[in-house]
Amino acid sequence: HYGWLQGAKGYTLGKHAAHIRVIGPDGNVPGFLRSLLRTIVWLVDAAPWCLPGLLGFILVTTTRGHRRLGDMAADTYVVTEDYVRAPQPQS
Repeated sequence: HYGWLQGAKGYTLGKHAAHIRVIGPDGNVPGFLRSLLRTIVWLVDAAPWCLPGLLGFILVTTTRGHRRLGDMAADTYVVTEDYVRAPQPQS
């Protein structure tokens, strides 16, 4: 259910409670495959297991777009609900 909900709706129950969403590069929900890839790569983001989440924390605080490895691999972004609802510029 976790991957399906995030892929279809752009959120998990925790993200929904925090008012954040996962989007693809086009601003839409990421889809199941992107969601699955981002979830699988979370295992790497969580390493080293002696300090869980250290790599993810370092990447989120130092990378452009504040993305963890799973987001970079799946080409996804975590944004606030306000961003998702805001009108997006037309290209």
